[in-house]
Amino acid sequence: MCKSLLERLNFSQHQSQCLDYMILTGPTGVGKSRAVIELTEAYPDVFEVISVDAVQIYRGCDIGSAKPTHGERARIPYHLIDVCHVTDRYTAAQFVHDTIAIIASIRQRKRIALLSGGTFLYLQAFLEGLSPMPQVSALAQQQVTQILSSGMAVAYQTLEHVDPISAQYIHQNDRCRVERALLIYYSSGKPISFWRAQPKERRHAFNGLFSVILPNCRNELKLRLSDRFNCMLTEGLIDEVRHLRSSVPTLNAQMPSMRAIGYRQVNAYLSNHCDYDTMRHDAVVATHRYLKRQLTWLRSMRGITHQYHGVEAWRREWLSGV
Repeated sequence: MCKSLLERLNFSQHQSQCLDYMILTGPTGVGKSRAVIELTEAYPDVFEVISVDAVQIYRGCDIGSAKPTHGERARIPYHLIDVCHVTDRYTAAQFVHDTIAIIASIRQRKRIALLSGGTFLYLQAFLEGLSPMPQVSALAQQQVTQILSSGMAVAYQTLEHVDPISAQYIHQNDRCRVERALLIYYSSGKPISFWRAQPKERRHAFNGLFSVILPNCRNELKLRLSDRFNCMLTEGLIDEVRHLRSSVPTLNAQMPSMRAIGYRQVNAYLSNHCDYDTMRHDAVVATHRYLKRQLTWLRSMRGITHQYHGVEAWRREWLSGV
């Protein structure tokens, strides 16, 4: 690790050898993506970036997920971007499994993994571990497919019967989560609520730092988020979703990629479920609500080592004089 970074961290050379990863996160729109680029360019050959974003994993979901540009990805090594087809489901367990393998590979190259993104479920699973979950059996897949073929009302009634605890917090129209809960039940004979109550297992022994950038003013950030969605529309978000719909006939509104903020509202607009102004309004409102949930989640997260109010405060500590 370069001397200037060691001095900023107040690390000895020995301590730096034990630093496997750094997390740089914060709520949507706070400036973490730009901060990642500035950090990696200020300290070349030190970091490789692991995206912690549940939408950037999907090929074709570019504008709405604010992916790094092709130029940025050519200059900076990024991982876990464009790793899934838009019809795939990617779980927190898969993220943890993939991230552990990637960090091990990065460390072999004597670099540090820089985890950045706003999917805090993924981060929490990586940091705190996951409750054990059984493998989904082929027989369970057949059983649940048959149940779902009768409609969501029947599927949800089945969930209420086999797992009333989970049914209390899973919405009756949330196909993905209803399906997941039923798959776990029919694979193991025990409800998913039972498995989630089991002790969590942390699956790695990596050491790292956890930095969070918070907004100086939430109202100003909300205005920037509104402007950012307008820019996405100008850049071609509607055409992007239209292309996904035409090129992937099996794509539907219940799939995780199309349930993401922005994609969900544009998909509804293209399906003639709302007009343009309603689409835009609903996307902005959903983004503001997401911001609120993220800030609440951050207050409950453990292990934060550095906290900054505004990206400029972060820059002063990490980039001044570089």
